[in-house]
Formats: sequence, C-alpha cells, structure tokens
Amino acid sequence: MELHKYEPESTEDWLEFRRQHLTSTELAGIHLSKTARAWQEIREQKETGKRWGGNDYTVWGTAREPVLAPLVLDIDSSLEYNADPQTIIINPDDDRLCGTPDLFSADGEVIGEIKTAKHQFTGGRFHDWCPDGYYLQIQANMWHAGAEACVLLVEYYDEEDGEFTPRECESHTILYDRDVCKELELTAADWFAWLEGTTPDWMGEATSLEDADEVEDLVAQLADAEEKASTWSDLAKTYKKDLLKLLGESYAGTHAGYKVSVSTTKDSKTFDSKAFKSAHPDLFAEFNTKTRRGSPRLRLTKVVN
Repeated sequence: MELHKYEPESTEDWLEFRRQHLTSTELAGIHLSKTARAWQEIREQKETGKRWGGNDYTVWGTAREPVLAPLVLDIDSSLEYNADPQTIIINPDDDRLCGTPDLFSADGEVIGEIKTAKHQFTGGRFHDWCPDGYYLQIQANMWHAGAEACVLLVEYYDEEDGEFTPRECESHTILYDRDVCKELELTAADWFAWLEGTTPDWMGEATSLEDADEVEDLVAQLADAEEKASTWSDLAKTYKKDLLKLLGESYAGTHAGYKVSVSTTKDSKTFDSKAFKSAHPDLFAEFNTKTRRGSPRLRLTKVVN
C-alpha cells in the first residue's frame, strides 16, 4: 500500500499541518475523554494555535527517541526512523486525519513507537500491557498507514529532583485491531460533525457547551455525595446496632455532649393493601381515588467500560 504522506519543511510547518488536522494523539484523547470540556480544549488549541508546551518529562522523552531508535531497528530492520521534522502520515480515506509514527517501513506494513516512562506498563482497557492512550494512538497510526503491526519500545527511567537516569527497556509487538479502529472512526465522525454544530449522542440533551459542562460537574458531585452518604449511612447503622447491644431496649443518659435515649415501640398492625386489592379489586378501585402528584426522579447508574 502506498503511504499518503506530507513532508513538512520545518518544525513550524509540521505544527501548522497538525493543527489543521485531527492527529492520532488527539483522536486517542477525545475517544478516552468524551466530555464537552475535553473536546472544547482540543478545539480551542486547534483554532488558536495555542498548545501545551510540555514539561521536563516530555523533553526527556523527545531527547531519548533518536537514542532508542536503533534498538527498534534491531527488532525490525524494515523500519526507518522518522526524524524531525517528522513525515506526517495521512489517512487514505479521510485526509482530515493524520499521525506521526516514530518509525515506519517504506510500504507502511509495520510502524514503530518509542515511549519513556517512570513506572512499568501494566495495561488497561484495551491491552494487557500497553496503556490505553498509547494503545489508541498506535492503532490510529496503524490505521492511517495501513500497517498490520507496531513495534512498541518503552524505556523506563528513575527521576529525582529533575535528574533522569535510564533504567531498562521493554518491547512488545502490538497488532492492528480492526474493531478498535472502527470505534476510532466513529469518534472521528462525531468530532467533525460536532465542529459543524451536531451534538454527539453521548452529550445528551445538554446542547450547549456550558450546559454540558455544568451537567457533567453536577453529576460527578452528586455521585460523590451519594457514595459518601451511603458509606456514612452504613457506618451510622453499625454504630446504632453496637450501642443498642450495650444500652438495651430502654435507656436515658448523657454521653459525649449528647442526650441519649432508647425506647422500644409496641407492636402494631399495618394495612395490607396488596392483599386487599387481590381479594376485593372492585372495592379497592372504588376507594383508590387519592392522587399523589408525580415528580421527576433522578438515578445515577455507574457506566462500566
């Protein structure tokens, strides 16, 4: 397969081309973070040209790439290092999408990626070793290049007071995942539709960015409050049970600045409306005339990926 490429003339040219396209890193990010705020941050970066300037960790990682590239070439000699300013690979079916693999073969069948990390890779939702963000970025790059595999090399390092020391390297071959790329394709379609004014289904009925962000914040706060309330409610029940064991069925006293009283109610009978309805449906219907006004009910159900 012939690669669709753009050869930038300078770093500024490289940055500008990527600004005008949805990159593999950005596609991975908006797929993992489907929130109005996350999407708007990417949109503002692309519209204004402002971008994150990086930090000591990204500077270290960038500097290590040409040093580590020969190790990847030892694993697959068909690969070529994609030196700065990197060649940009364009998706053959949608030229709004692009990626910049660290290495790629002339025919595009294999790509290579180099990462640096302080902590061991332990996998995620998509892969048992590769973290989700890197995995999706790699899948997008393979999709654009038409590759079937990616050699991923990670160098672990120690860091103390801003001083970095290489520790060891680990490599795995990541295979192309058609199903994951189909998901990325759908996310990309949602992104471009959103840029044209069509709200993705996952944003629900909150059509404005401000509304969607407010709903997101309030839901997170409510979920946190409900979780804490449940925990404290269970704890209160436990304490009450323990106190009743100690105080018995009747008690009055003062402890820890509180008046404490225990009383036991008498047994009472309640009306079994379900049984009455079953035994006397006509009579139940005759007297079942009182209306209780309906009210909105809100329930949160945790989404498990």
